[in-house]
Amino acid sequence: ICGRLGLPDSIAKEGYDLFLEFKHKNLMAINETMQRVIFLHLVAEKKGLTLETQTVVKKSGAKSKSEYMDKFNNIRKIMGIKESRNLQEMAVQLGFQPGMVSEARE
Repeated sequence: ICGRLGLPDSIAKEGYDLFLEFKHKNLMAINETMQRVIFLHLVAEKKGLTLETQTVVKKSGAKSKSEYMDKFNNIRKIMGIKESRNLQEMAVQLGFQPGMVSEARE
């Protein structure tokens, strides 16, 4: 799945460990593919990597972006994982145009 999401293979082990921990809690009825994509997404986010939402929605088998994000956020809460934002995401939330962060770095 890492390759299909454009993630390095090093993310796989940590994502799989989260998947197993969640599986033992067995708190939500989510198909296994979606669970794996969500855990890879969480690990990638933790390491500062970004994923295109359309890609994760499609690879997870979710019917919509909102379905995927609801389940992503629920799993994050259940697992006690705090939301992390990179500088680019914070800039967009503050209303800056995408790309201004990279221009500011130059």
